[in-house]
Amino acid sequence: MAVEKRSIGEVPLIGRDGELQRILHAAGRYGGMAVKAAPGVGRTRLLIEAVRSLVRLGWHPHRVVTVMPTGTGFVPVESDRALAATLADAHGGRRTVVVIDDAQWLADSTIELLARRVGSKDLFVLASVSAGRRRTPVLDALWKDGVIDRIDLEPLTPEQCRSLIESMLGRSGEIVDSAAVFAVTALSSGNLVVLRDLVATAVERRALTVSSHVWHLSAPLPVSAGLSDVVRDHLAEVIALADYAGAAEIDDALDMVALAGSLEFGAAAAVMDPRLIEELESAGVLTIRTEQNIDRVTFSTPITAQVRTEDMATLRRRRLSLTVADALDASTDGLGPANASPPHCFVSTRASRSTPRRRWRRLGCRGASYPRRRRASWPRPPRRQAAGSMPSSSSRPRRASSA
Repeated sequence: MAVEKRSIGEVPLIGRDGELQRILHAAGRYGGMAVKAAPGVGRTRLLIEAVRSLVRLGWHPHRVVTVMPTGTGFVPVESDRALAATLADAHGGRRTVVVIDDAQWLADSTIELLARRVGSKDLFVLASVSAGRRRTPVLDALWKDGVIDRIDLEPLTPEQCRSLIESMLGRSGEIVDSAAVFAVTALSSGNLVVLRDLVATAVERRALTVSSHVWHLSAPLPVSAGLSDVVRDHLAEVIALADYAGAAEIDDALDMVALAGSLEFGAAAAVMDPRLIEELESAGVLTIRTEQNIDRVTFSTPITAQVRTEDMATLRRRRLSLTVADALDASTDGLGPANASPPHCFVSTRASRSTPRRRWRRLGCRGASYPRRRRASWPRPPRRQAAGSMPSSSSRPRRASSA
């Protein structure tokens, strides 16, 4: 069954009713609203729906798109000039809502100009702020003084992901298989952009098919080239803004975590600087999860690990796999409990074939037996007879048969 392109592209707003009502209520009480969240969680989707509702109430929208600074720290002035021109035209006697995408990239002078205009009559500012290392002290001060309100948007819950998937696919009474819902929810980790693209790509490439009014997975979830580019651009932005480590060191750290899936913190600290782990965690790329009283380093969004693994060259994969294997062997805690799931990179790599039996057991690799040596295919030499021993029956000379 074919699914309309529009039904996939325009996803409904699910789980954000409370945030939407807060924005509409703030339009009459505050000078603005700042929506802060990690990339892809759904800030832009929420603002689009809020602007539609405000337009129906008589507000006139103006949108300003910002640009990330270059590697030299130079901030482009196009977005700042556009915002200044919008603020200058906002006093025409009509209610104006100014929407700013990625307000963290605005120059400090522009934010100060915005701060002076926020609170004016018939002006409401909707600012989308990405959660990360770049701070916005002026906007934070406006929220502290009560001039603007603030919403911290969280990722979608598993229940909200299920409702969203069913609304995207269940058009004519179809239902979605629980295994398909779990696969999409686990790989997207509540990220709206990732979830939408996974479903759309799976339907387009026939990985999600419907039979007897039930949608089910017929192949592993594919990752589109567009989603891979979004992940790469986000990581490039994190690397460009990093203060502590260089690009090569960050790339090695991300690839090692991607190969292992998750690393016990002691093993991760053995192959990378703990301060680098802190920096990547503050940027929202890595996260620390506690499983059975053991801290493990993993990606905040699992799709990042899949994209990094697919982009990795063979020789680089082997080298980093050996590095992680040595760190796990030297770590005092190893992988944690004996029933912990092993990193998948040690099953089919050179590290697994060259790992001694004791170290293999310590890694706890499941689904793969220890590689044994093959026996020689040539015949064995005859055994030497000890002095004074009777020859075996096979080596005794046969008696000649009497005629």
